[in-house]
Amino acid sequence: MENSQLKYIQIELLLNEVKSLISLELGVNPFEDLEKTIKIVSQKNYNQSHVAGIWKTKFDDAITEFAQKTNNWTTKLTNQELLQLKMYKLNKEWAQHLIDDGYTILDMGDFNNLGFSAFYSMEKATIFK
Repeated sequence: MENSQLKYIQIELLLNEVKSLISLELGVNPFEDLEKTIKIVSQKNYNQSHVAGIWKTKFDDAITEFAQKTNNWTTKLTNQELLQLKMYKLNKEWAQHLIDDGYTILDMGDFNNLGFSAFYSMEKATIFK
């Protein structure tokens, strides 16, 4: 099986999982009744995601630090430098928060074949421990 075929299958599986999760949460299939889905989401105020409030403040602070450390995103940091960043620590906290809240998390793998990532490695260790 070609890599592109495998990616297509993975995406299709992800879409089915997302559809199931949204259907369970909202009681409507978002792919069959988008208008009703939007109405329910608006009524339930789902536009306030987990990144809202305190999470947004934390991420904004972490992004500012990351931009400073990387000279506005132009300098690549070593893995050791990444481990010291607020962004890394916050990403780990956020991943644990998703687990604690009972979210279903699908690992789609390294789609772009970029190799080792300190962030992805930590996320897998946190989520799939």
